[in-house]
Amino acid sequence: MTETTITDAIVWPEDQGTGAPVDIAEGDWASAAYLGSIARARGTSGYVDAGIGLSYNPSDDTMDIGAGLAFVRYTGSSTIQLTSSSYDASWDRDLVFMVSVPAVSNLSLDASAVNEIYLAIDPTVGDGARYRYGSAVSEPANPHIKIGEIDTAAETTTELARGPVGSFDTLSTTEIQGDIIAGDPALTDITGPNLFINGSGQLTAANMRTDYLDDGTEVVSNSTAVNFGTNLSVTDDGGIPLIDATDTNTHTSISNDGTQVLSDVSDVNFGTNVEVSADGDGSVSVSATDTDTNTHTTVSDDGSEVVPDVSDINFGSNVGVSDDGDGSVTIDATETTTLFMSDYAPNGGTVDSAFATAVSDAQEGDRIVFDHSDYELTQQTVINKPLTIDQTPDSTLRCTNTSNNNAHILFEGGGLGQSTTTTEIGNVGERTLSVNDETVVTAGDYVLLIEDEYTAVNVNSQIQFAEVESTATGSITLMSALSKEFVSGTTIYQVDLLEGPEMKNLSTQGGGTRHLQFRWCKAPVYDSVSISEYLEISLYALDCWQPRYRDVQATDPEGTLSGEGEPISLYRCTDGYIESPRVYDCRRGIDFAWGTRNVTVVDPILYGCLIAGISVHQDDEAGTFHIEGGEIVCQTTEEDTAHNGQGISMSSSAVTSIDGTRIVARANGIIASGETHATNVTIEPSDGTPEGNAGILVQSNDCSFIGCRLGDPDGQFDQGVWIDASGGAIQNVEIDMDMDFTGENMIYVDGRSNPVKNVRIRGNYDLVGSSSNQGFLIEANNSNRVENVDISVSLENHPEQGVRLETNTDGVLDNINVHDSYFDCTQAAVYSNGSGTFGTLRVRDSVLDTGSTSVSFNEPVSKIFVTNNGIAGTIDTGDNSYTTESGNL
Repeated sequence: MTETTITDAIVWPEDQGTGAPVDIAEGDWASAAYLGSIARARGTSGYVDAGIGLSYNPSDDTMDIGAGLAFVRYTGSSTIQLTSSSYDASWDRDLVFMVSVPAVSNLSLDASAVNEIYLAIDPTVGDGARYRYGSAVSEPANPHIKIGEIDTAAETTTELARGPVGSFDTLSTTEIQGDIIAGDPALTDITGPNLFINGSGQLTAANMRTDYLDDGTEVVSNSTAVNFGTNLSVTDDGGIPLIDATDTNTHTSISNDGTQVLSDVSDVNFGTNVEVSADGDGSVSVSATDTDTNTHTTVSDDGSEVVPDVSDINFGSNVGVSDDGDGSVTIDATETTTLFMSDYAPNGGTVDSAFATAVSDAQEGDRIVFDHSDYELTQQTVINKPLTIDQTPDSTLRCTNTSNNNAHILFEGGGLGQSTTTTEIGNVGERTLSVNDETVVTAGDYVLLIEDEYTAVNVNSQIQFAEVESTATGSITLMSALSKEFVSGTTIYQVDLLEGPEMKNLSTQGGGTRHLQFRWCKAPVYDSVSISEYLEISLYALDCWQPRYRDVQATDPEGTLSGEGEPISLYRCTDGYIESPRVYDCRRGIDFAWGTRNVTVVDPILYGCLIAGISVHQDDEAGTFHIEGGEIVCQTTEEDTAHNGQGISMSSSAVTSIDGTRIVARANGIIASGETHATNVTIEPSDGTPEGNAGILVQSNDCSFIGCRLGDPDGQFDQGVWIDASGGAIQNVEIDMDMDFTGENMIYVDGRSNPVKNVRIRGNYDLVGSSSNQGFLIEANNSNRVENVDISVSLENHPEQGVRLETNTDGVLDNINVHDSYFDCTQAAVYSNGSGTFGTLRVRDSVLDTGSTSVSFNEPVSKIFVTNNGIAGTIDTGDNSYTTESGNL
C-alpha cells in the first residue's frame, strides 16, 4: 500500500471546527467561487465531479491522475462558532468537503494485481489531501471516496464514483435509467412491458428465474426452482438438480441420481440455440449455435434462451457444467465417497495401518473421516492424492512418537523435475524468460523459480511458483508476471504439485514432533484445525503455492527451545493467506522463512509469544506481507532474559504493511528491518520490558507509521520510535502518531553510525519523564549527516527540552525545520548542543509555551530563522551572526 500527499491541493471549507490546525480567525474564507462550486454538490455520497481521470502506463506499472474536482462527504461530528471567539456548539450533521487537486504522475502500482485507488482528506491538516493505492489496501480512516481500480495483470482501468447517488421519497418521471434500489420509504410500484418492481424492491419479469444462489464459485443445488427461459428450467429435487424441457421431443428431462448424469437420453432440443446430446459414457454435451465464446461467471437468460457463454459451474457435490471454450458446455458427473475410520478400526486405538489402508482405498477427491472413537497415530502416513482428512467432534486423534521431524499426516506432491536456467535478468512484471533449454517444460506445467540450486535449506534464495503458458525456442512464457527481479542464471524447475488437498476439523493432541504438513502442494487448506501438545512445526507448509489457513488454533507446546513451539510456519511458499489464526504460549506464533513471499494474515490472535508474534527469519530474500487487524501479545517475565518478546519482526528484504493491529511487546513492538508501512496500529509494553528497546525500531528506508498510537505511561520502553542507522544509512521515514510516553525519548533520530535524511514527524505527544528525558532527540556523530528533518507536532507536559539537536565528532545537522507546532516544555522548545556542525535551522509559526528560554542555539550555526512564533520565554542564539528573528510575539 502506498500513500502520496497531493501537493497544492485545496480542501474547502476548513476551520478549527472541522479539525484544521488553525487559530479561530484563520479558517477558510467564504469566497464566492468556493460557494458557487460547492453548490454543485448533490446526492447522498461523495463523488468525482470533474476530471481526476486515471491513466495506466503498462510499460512500467505506473499511473497518472488528472486534475479535477471532487466532493467528499464527512459523517463525523464537528463544532461550529456561535460567537466570534470560540467553537463551542456541536454540529452532528453530514458535511461536504470540496477538493480541488492538481494532476500527478508516475505513481507506482503493484504488479499483477488489482490496485484500488482512494482519494482521502485529513481534516486535521490544512489542505491535507492524499491518494492511497495498491493491492488489498484498507479503506482510509479519514473521509474518502474510492475513485477507481487498475488491474495491472489484465491491464484494465475502472473509474468509480463518477456521479452522485440520490435518494427520493417520491419520484415522477417518464424514464428511469441505471440501477434502482429499494429504500425507506419504499418505492412506489414501477411497471413496464417486461419489468415490475414493487415497493419492497422485488423484481419479477416474464420468463425469468425466481431465485438464483451463487456464492462466487458455484451454483448451490438447494436453491428454489430456476426458470432459464421458455424451454428450459432447473429445479431442486432434494439436493439433486433436475433439468427439464417443455419441448415435445423424445425425452423431456435429464435427471441425476446422485452419482452420475444418466446417459440414456436421446438428443433433446431446448430451443432455437441450445441442444443436448448423449455421449454414451455417463455424460451429455450441451451445444449452442451462438458464436459467442466468452467466459462469464454467471448464467445469463434473456427470457427466451440459455446463453452459452458460461464458465464452469458446480451444481452440487456430484454434478458440474464446464465450458468447452467453443460456444458449448459439457454436463458431467463425478462420484465422491466418504470413508469412515470406524469402518477400518471399529475400536479405535493405534490406527497407522488402518489409516494407510483407508488412504490406499480412497480415490481422488474422497474424504476420510476420523469418527466416533479415540485414535492414535504413531507413524508418518504420506498421501500423494488430493483428499480431505476430516474429524467428527465425538472423536479424538493423538499424534505421538514420530522421529526425524516427520509429520504424522503429510500430503506431498511429486516435487522437483527437470530444470533449466535463465540466460538474462527477469524483471518485475515480465512473463517471458530467456532460458537455456525450454524443452524441460510444456504448457500447463507448474514451475519453481529459485535464484540458486534447490537445497534442504535455502536461506538466501528468492523464489516464485508459476504456471507455464507456452514455450518457444530459447524462452518460456508464464501465466503470471514476475513479482520480483530474478538474476540471470536463476534455476527453473518443473515441479509436480498436488492440487487441492485439505485437512479439516482435525483436533490433534500428543507429544509427536510434528503433527500435520503439506509439501509440494498447490492451494492446500488447513480449515478449522487445532493442535495441542506439539513440539515442533505442526501446521506446516513447505514448498507450497497458495497455502490457505482458516480458523486454525495451536495451544500447549511441549517445548520452546530453538525450533520448538513454532506452530504455523510457511517455508519456501508463495501467495499464502492466513485468516483468524489463534496461537497461545508459543515461541513464534507465525513464522516465514526461506524465500516465502506474498502472504496476507487477517485477524491473528497470538498470545504469549516468547520470540515474536509474526516474524521473517533465516531469509534474506523475503517478499511482501500484509497484516490486518488482530492482537499480538508477547508476555514474558522480567527474569526471562532468553526471549525477546517482539511483536512483529520482519527481515531486511521484506516489504510489510500492518493495519489496525494491537501489539503488546516485551522488547520492540515493531522491528522494521525492511520497508514497513503501519496504519492505525496500537503498541503497548508488556510487564518486564528490558531497557534499550523501542515501541518501533526503524532500521530501513521507506517506512511510515500513520495514525498509530503508543501508550507507555510507566516508561518501560526506552524510546518511543527509534530510527537506528547502526546497520546502514536510512532515508524517507514518516511518523504521525499519538503517544502517551514516559521513557528517554519519544522519537530518537540516531545518526551516530550512518547518515539519516528525509524524516517527517507529525502527531500529538504527551510526555512526563525524568530529567534525562527529551521529546525529540536528533543526533549526528562520527562524520555522519542528519538532514531534512521536518517536525510539526503538539508536545505537552514535558519537563525538559522539546527538540534537542546534538552533534559531536564532526557530525552534521542540517535543514532542521520546526513549524506549526505547540510545545509545552519546562525548558527550551528547541535546543542545540555539541561540537559538530549545524547547518540551517528553522523555528516558525509555532507556540512555544516554555520556561525562561524558548529557543537556544549556543553552538555555531550556519543559518538560524526564528519567525512568526508565539514565545513565552527568550530567544538565545548565542554568538551566531546569521540570525533572522521576525514576527515573534
